[in-house]
Amino acid sequence: MGADKVRTLVEVVGLLAIVASLVFVGIQMKQSQEIAISTQYQERANAAVEMFTGNLQSDLSLRLSGDRLRLTMFGPESDAILRDWAQERKPQELAWQFNNFLMLFSIYDNNHFQYSAGFLDEDSWLSFQARMKNVLANPVNRAMFKQMSSSFRAPFRQAIDNLIDEIESETK
Repeated sequence: MGADKVRTLVEVVGLLAIVASLVFVGIQMKQSQEIAISTQYQERANAAVEMFTGNLQSDLSLRLSGDRLRLTMFGPESDAILRDWAQERKPQELAWQFNNFLMLFSIYDNNHFQYSAGFLDEDSWLSFQARMKNVLANPVNRAMFKQMSSSFRAPFRQAIDNLIDEIESETK
């Protein structure tokens, strides 16, 4: 083999090594970005849970929120299930239930996001799905989700709608 052929072969191998290393760096950058987005989503969910927890600890906040919810979320324009349920409860109970619902579904939405991004394994996701189904077995929670669904991501809404369909078909 001549010196020119050896030099050409070494250049080709070197070029392939550079291309391979660039592909590897690109994959690492993509993974780093996915991890960063996942971490940001987790932090937003944590902040929401802290806010809802804070609301649950203040009687004044619960009472004022409950009065406001009775006029809006549980008012004359709302689903009959929510309206009837709300009429039987004190404002603090309404606000507590609503904050608790939002806290749970912020956690569930985050878990769905983590699962969709590949950061939550199938067994864990199935466990969370079973818990969501138990929460949604309550018709008030289903009605609340339906009324609040536009505030959640479309893929999460679809997952919850599928669970609701399952529940409602089982109860027929």
